[in-house]
Amino acid sequence: MGVLTKRELSVLDVIVLGYTNKKIALTLGIAISTVEYHRANISRKLEAKSLAELISWHNAHFAIGSADLYYDIINRSSDLIWRSTTSGEYTFLSPSLYEVSGFKPEELLNKKFSEWSPLFIAPEYLSWAIDSLSDRASGRLGTDPLKFDVELLRKNGSRYMAEINSGPILSDSGKIIGIQGINRVKE
Repeated sequence: MGVLTKRELSVLDVIVLGYTNKKIALTLGIAISTVEYHRANISRKLEAKSLAELISWHNAHFAIGSADLYYDIINRSSDLIWRSTTSGEYTFLSPSLYEVSGFKPEELLNKKFSEWSPLFIAPEYLSWAIDSLSDRASGRLGTDPLKFDVELLRKNGSRYMAEINSGPILSDSGKIIGIQGINRVKE
């Protein structure tokens, strides 16, 4: 299977809409013969024999207009994927939370940081977590992703080390409006 060029990808984006070669040419501002050339290369590279196969490949790789692909990845991940407000309220927790910690997502979602953090963060890391959240929300930590280790608690009280990779969620204007990350168990 070959790698598609940027131009071939842009042609494929329009092909999957079911457009004729003439309409693809008009849409992209290229000649019909150029569309036919790219379409042949795309089909050859992807080993696709029909429009349905091209659409299937496109959807599997880009999921344009649909978050299904990403939700599937998130739901199958053994890592905990999360999002929170700048004040530390979780707005999303992947289903792996239960396997990792014994907590169900709904037990920690939309709760104040002060409510969930003592249940989930080892006491000796709690003040550091509070400071880190404040520094991230204020922008003092910048906008680059950060990676750090922290000891967390399971619902049954047992402890585990996790590597957390987190970064800010930015508005279109660059303002920090949330935080997102991935926790990976280090045991």
